[in-house]
Amino acid sequence: MSNVISIDKVKKRRNKPIKYIIFAICLMFLLMVFTFNLINTNAIIVTGNKTYSKDVIQNIVGINKKTNLFVYKLASKKYDLEEYPYIENIDIKYNSINNVEIIVTEKNIISYIPYMGRYLCLGSEGDVIDYTDKIQKDIPIVHGLSFDHFIIGDKLFDQNSIIFRSIVQISYKINKFDLKIDYIDFNFNDPKQIVLKIDKISVLIGDINDINRKFELLKGVIEKLPVGSDGMIDLHNLSKKNIVFTPSDSK
Repeated sequence: MSNVISIDKVKKRRNKPIKYIIFAICLMFLLMVFTFNLINTNAIIVTGNKTYSKDVIQNIVGINKKTNLFVYKLASKKYDLEEYPYIENIDIKYNSINNVEIIVTEKNIISYIPYMGRYLCLGSEGDVIDYTDKIQKDIPIVHGLSFDHFIIGDKLFDQNSIIFRSIVQISYKINKFDLKIDYIDFNFNDPKQIVLKIDKISVLIGDINDINRKFELLKGVIEKLPVGSDGMIDLHNLSKKNIVFTPSDSK
């Protein structure tokens, strides 16, 4: 009988203990993770949510104080957002084994459009986000438009339309110059004749050409007027040397 031992067999024997050690280490790690999750409470932070509560967001993603975040992270998650039209996206950030941040990105409403006693919520992509009777005070209402029908989630405007581009530009300037615009009035027959309403003040801006300059001038005039002023500011013709406020009783 030969006493010669194959080198391959020796290598296999030496590798077996190493495999067992690696397996044991992995098993211990998994046990530690599961035990840690069972005896500890998750710290959950929800950010970016304005429309929906923290509890609603947690229910959407399926995370609570006792969720095993290690297993949750390994699973492929898809969130059903069809019932939540204001949500654009949800991201999960794992700060530690028991600390998670749920980051909500909500759609940007640029205006409300009256329709049959309620309001269409117009998104920055020209889509209808919602149909509601509740509106935010810092978002303008658009008058002078007419629609036969709408579908939530679908485009109400083509992005190249004059009216839509005007609403987007005005919305951007409202935020940039920190002005409270109550209404945007369009002349349906001539969308270039735009009137803004600030409390009791009507602002004739014409079209959106030189819109930045028009808002600069508007900001300067508004800041000098007493609260509750009633009248008109004409920004239609920027060739005028002075932009003045005309009180209602002097018309």
